[in-house]
Amino acid sequence: MKLYREATHPDDRARQDRLHAQLLAGEVDHYTIEKRYLHAEGTVRWAALTVRLFHVVKTGEVQEISTTVDITGRKRVEDELRRKEAQFRFIFEQAPIGISWMHGRRADTRLVNSAHERITGVTMAQAADTQNYFKVTHPTIWRSRRSSSTNFTAARSRSSPWRNATCGRMDAPCG
Repeated sequence: MKLYREATHPDDRARQDRLHAQLLAGEVDHYTIEKRYLHAEGTVRWAALTVRLFHVVKTGEVQEISTTVDITGRKRVEDELRRKEAQFRFIFEQAPIGISWMHGRRADTRLVNSAHERITGVTMAQAADTQNYFKVTHPTIWRSRRSSSTNFTAARSRSSPWRNATCGRMDAPCG
């Protein structure tokens, strides 16, 4: 047990010690922990460790069985995703233009940045309900938008599907 404890990263020792004490006290019959091992070659490896106690009824003997799965690659990918998310979030929030994004037509996936909120007056909480955009948009813009949308749908089959699209404030031509 001492060798395993020494191979465990110092920041993970106390947490594993608490879990193992609960196991030995009979409070749990197993535990799983994601922890770091200090590898002999000087690297740090992540592992998912599961430890379980088995009681042999005939002899009264207690056996401890553990499994260890190397999750170093997964942890690397998770760290990279966190970095990319932070980059995206920074760019998204610092852009001086209003950005609104949603997956397909699912309003529950809509994201808007603070510039979009400042420009439209529609908060992130209100953005999921498209009706809130109708409330803050001048009626003549919606009429022109509806007309452009109809033209855009009709133009899809022609050579330039963007011919009548509108962008930005919904009344400004694209391009």
